[in-house]
Amino acid sequence: MRDTLKRLRSRVDKIDSRISELLDCRADISRKIGKEKEKMNICIVDRKRERDISLNVAAKRKNKMFIKNCFVAIINESRKLQK
Repeated sequence: MRDTLKRLRSRVDKIDSRISELLDCRADISRKIGKEKEKMNICIVDRKRERDISLNVAAKRKNKMFIKNCFVAIINESRKLQK
């Protein structure tokens, strides 16, 4: 029983590491997007784009609400980086 829990937690740790690497990449790109938006004098917030992202990624997954909620948080943090 404990071995199973240990193995599962190890898998989660590896996944968390991959997720954090991807979020770092996303944050870098979000900053660049913010700079481009500033040059173009367009609003940081694009509600349609944000809604499309959260719906599209959630539609492809079995845990739709979990994924949608995660992406709402990611989008909110990305918006902060663009300012």
